Amino acid sequence: MPCLARLRRKIYTLCVVVLLASIVKLMYEFRTAQRANHSLNRKNNPPPLPHSRDPGSALSRRSDTFWTASKERPGSHVARADTKINNDNSHYVLHVPRGRYAAAASLPAIAKGVYSGVAPSWGAARPNGTSLPCLVVMVCSKPDNTELRLAIRKTWDFELDKTQVVVRFFVGHDEAWDDIIEREQALHNDVVITDYMDTYENLSYKVLAAMSWALQHVRSARYVMKTDDDTYLNLPYILHELRRSNNVISDATRSYVIGAVCVDSPVVREDGDKWFVSELDYPSDVYPTYVFGGAYVMTRAAAESILAASLKADYLHLEDVFITGILARAAGVVHVSHPGFAFWTSKRPSFCDVVTGRRLSAVNMTSKQFYNMYSGIHAILRTGNWTKCG
Repeated sequence: MPCLARLRRKIYTLCVVVLLASIVKLMYEFRTAQRANHSLNRKNNPPPLPHSRDPGSALSRRSDTFWTASKERPGSHVARADTKINNDNSHYVLHVPRGRYAAAASLPAIAKGVYSGVAPSWGAARPNGTSLPCLVVMVCSKPDNTELRLAIRKTWDFELDKTQVVVRFFVGHDEAWDDIIEREQALHNDVVITDYMDTYENLSYKVLAAMSWALQHVRSARYVMKTDDDTYLNLPYILHELRRSNNVISDATRSYVIGAVCVDSPVVREDGDKWFVSELDYPSDVYPTYVFGGAYVMTRAAAESILAASLKADYLHLEDVFITGILARAAGVVHVSHPGFAFWTSKRPSFCDVVTGRRLSAVNMTSKQFYNMYSGIHAILRTGNWTKCG
């Protein structure tokens, strides 16, 4: 009898193991089939064109309305500052020389002028002599990142010349936060709610909706800039760069996008990785040249071309790859590499890096770090202590 009992236990254990293995196999097959279905459905039945909702100036639901943030993919190669890269004999990357810009921007007189707003206005003139906005900054934000949005309003967005720069926060729908966002918009009048759920899969839709809003609501804008709510922008120097007459992108009628350029970035195929992309979504093993999504600026002509190209392209949720890579290539947009823009792995800049214009953006920052950066920058400007910024 004891032998029979042991045999029964072994048979029972074996049955349980086989049953669990079968369940795991079924779950794996179901997940694989679901992912394949999702990819095919997204290709064959793309979502409707997005619309943005801004209580201050509602976006009409027109049929021609066009539609956050992804990071540098591991293994991507940064475009060198002294080379020109040709792809397919038609698409190429231009570079802003590091030494020349850094040398000019290191002068205290330039920094004081840039931060005090003495640089000449370059916007279209109103009848009363004031200028119209020339740059729209689109900040992709999650609904619950209220502290980061407040920190932006009190730091790099605080002293901007609102006649030349328009800053808007773009969020998606979240049932738990929609009412709070509505109240925030009523208070600050700088939040736009897009007609998509606020998910990582919808990041590209959010940015395309933001670009559409910028082009339709700020028709005087010569440039549009995309950034994330955890990015600190050195906007005085960004404007300084765009104004320079000898700058390659000073001609806003040409199709340029400027930022931290990534070349030959491999596609992540490891299931479960944040940046995983299946072969059904993107069959090639290498992404086209693109600009890191933490912060980049494009001309109005480039934005219009990219929006038009998005109507014919298969969707990809990696926003920077999709918009500044796949769509930019299809639209013939030129990438301009600038050493002042940060990558995902870039070291956080010092106060001197910002006030001298050596850095134009800093990513992965907290609200506390925003306030600290702002205080440090203005301490240098207020005291005139440039000894550490040689």
